[in-house]
Amino acid sequence: MLKRVLFVALVALFAVGIAAAQQIKTDILGPHNVSGHGCASCHAPHSGAVGNAGTNAASGENYLWGRDFYTVTYTAFGGNTIPVTNTGAFAATDPRFHTAACMSCHDGNQTHVIGMNGTTVEKVEGTTVPTYLNDGTESLKNDHPVDVPYTPGGFNWAGTVDPATGAFTWSTTDAPTVQFTANYGRPVRFYGGTVNGVVGAYIECSTCHNPHSVNYSKGTYLGVKNAVEPTNFFIRGWYNTDNPNSNSGAQFCRSCHYSKSNEYVNLNTIVTQ
Repeated sequence: MLKRVLFVALVALFAVGIAAAQQIKTDILGPHNVSGHGCASCHAPHSGAVGNAGTNAASGENYLWGRDFYTVTYTAFGGNTIPVTNTGAFAATDPRFHTAACMSCHDGNQTHVIGMNGTTVEKVEGTTVPTYLNDGTESLKNDHPVDVPYTPGGFNWAGTVDPATGAFTWSTTDAPTVQFTANYGRPVRFYGGTVNGVVGAYIECSTCHNPHSVNYSKGTYLGVKNAVEPTNFFIRGWYNTDNPNSNSGAQFCRSCHYSKSNEYVNLNTIVTQ
């Protein structure tokens, strides 16, 4: 009887492991292949959004962006507001482009995209989760803060922000920062620029998400340069949900959040797996 119970338990655990193993094995664009249109779904090689049956040619002046923007003001997690206009003419150094561009597809209140059903391809605990972020109220209050500057020191990792451009550089002398960088890398991307007169290294949607690769991340991991590791949800770093023992998902968040890291509590021998 005991053997039978143990066998059933093992089968259950195996089933849970299978349900959690959701890294998709496909072209790195994954769902951003958008019904076979690929790169041209977002980047029109000619004429801005007009080249993709939109209305505003000015949208293509940055990154050849080929989708219309809508006049809307988002309220973010911290209460800060992110205004977007339908002119589509973002300055080349405006950090807000890297949130507005994502929302031109992922705003379920303003736009529904052909080929996008509003749920993830990957699954969390066996079910899909939303990809339309706006909930119909121009609110991003239940999403990670965006359009806010990353301030080094304190509960964040050590580094410096260029006072003129907002470019961010991780510390190469602070021991915990150096150790974490060697172990996991720094896959996040900050956007140096000026928002409301404040120069900073800004966190935008694509700080955490690389829209060009849903399933693999290339970077320096465990001291190895140009290492390729699995990821999910277009996360910029090693984010391995195929391994139930992996701490790589937590490590990605810790690449910004020093106070949540092993190094913060002087556990310096825990590596990414």
